[in-house]
Amino acid sequence: SEKVKVAASMVEAKQVDLDTVKVTFDTVMDEDAVKENLDLSVVVGKTKVKELVKEIKLDETGKVAEVTVYVPFTSESVYVVDYTGMEAVQFVAATTDAEDVASIAIEAKEAEIGEPTDIDVRLYNADGVDITTDDLLLRVTTESDHATSYLEDKEITMFNIGDIAVIKATFHTYKWDDNTGEELGNLTASGAIKCVDEIVPVASGVEAWTLTTDATPDWDDVNHSLSADDSNYRLFVKAAMTEDAASVTNEEDDKFSFTSSNNDVLIIDEEDGYIYPIKAGTVVVVVKYDDKAIGALTISVGTKRKAVSLTLDATAFALSNATFGDEKTVEITVKDQFGE
Repeated sequence: SEKVKVAASMVEAKQVDLDTVKVTFDTVMDEDAVKENLDLSVVVGKTKVKELVKEIKLDETGKVAEVTVYVPFTSESVYVVDYTGMEAVQFVAATTDAEDVASIAIEAKEAEIGEPTDIDVRLYNADGVDITTDDLLLRVTTESDHATSYLEDKEITMFNIGDIAVIKATFHTYKWDDNTGEELGNLTASGAIKCVDEIVPVASGVEAWTLTTDATPDWDDVNHSLSADDSNYRLFVKAAMTEDAASVTNEEDDKFSFTSSNNDVLIIDEEDGYIYPIKAGTVVVVVKYDDKAIGALTISVGTKRKAVSLTLDATAFALSNATFGDEKTVEITVKDQFGE
């Protein structure tokens, strides 16, 4: 009998919001490979026009790629996701009419004492796509039962640390019953906002990462793979922070933690990120900051290193037998299968 290796494929493309789509694969993918091989296009007539992709990142399973574009999707247009060697998948961009709004939500958050804080209201269609637009938000009103806070439109100011204000948001259809005058089909949602002394920045995602044997990472020259016989490698991660705070890394911050998806291929020290490759394969390392998952990194472990090429900086030269001690230094470069 022979083992047959089935190639990876895309399962579906599902719109998340007005500028993001999630592409699901049937196997764990390498993020660098996805960035290199995935294209997103909009169909114009019979022609596919490539979209300018802003960001591609994998989730913690390594099977779902979140693709964000610079220009919002055009309602009702067909978008095609292509990947080298795979069958394409497509989706139709959601419309953003008032009739499309099927649910409303308020994102829970904190308000710094005495500082006006926006109330984050999101509107979703029946498929769970976030279709929030400025025009649709004009149909949303907010109210609060909290007597000691000041609420104006969708902005709240709170004055007592520890207080919690419950906000009710209503999406108006502006359709009324002809007999009773009652507005029909309004959607409502409630959310809590807590007053704090100061909003503490939190990690919002992985900004960059690298594998190196150096004590200090070189963020201008990152490495995402290693071989099964490599040693003394450490994973360094740079995390983006909210509230416009500076990025942090596990070089100086001990709030990071790491988990390998397969210890048979690669073991990682949970606290400091030291890497111990076991055999060739691919793993997903889930990165947490302050016990909250902020990213998933796909690490490829290659076979043990072996020399595959040898080059000389000179292959022909002349030496004089009339000059005692005449010599020539030849530099030999040996590289392994990883080009290193």
